[in-house]
Amino acid sequence: MSDVHTGFSRPSQLLIDRALVLCKVLLRMENSFYPFAAIYENGRIGCLFSDDHGVENPGEMQLLEHLQWRIIDNITDNDAYATLVYAAQIEINDKQAQDAIVITLCEPNKPERSVVYPYYRSNQRIILAPPLIEK
Repeated sequence: MSDVHTGFSRPSQLLIDRALVLCKVLLRMENSFYPFAAIYENGRIGCLFSDDHGVENPGEMQLLEHLQWRIIDNITDNDAYATLVYAAQIEINDKQAQDAIVITLCEPNKPERSVVYPYYRSNQRIILAPPLIEK
């Protein structure tokens, strides 16, 4: 990961911006949030949540895997962009664990990459640190 900001395509930046707004709202109400995905196709953004019917107490890895399959089903053979978004704890420079929002980007004809937004709470606000971008 690098903390140097690189430009994203317009669809990817829209997905990132909207995901961060939703995450901040959710994190104001709870300590965490369920993973979700978003897809940008033909100028429209749609959100995907995991369908965990029939699974008793699904783990986060099951939810993430299910969302990854839903993304694949929705973007295969078209020029759609997608994000997979989830909460995590990361360690920066061997320091104490830090809360973070992880956004994995899927773009047409490009390898998947992740952007990590460490955050902290100040009163009722969620403050994002500069992103760490997978190179």
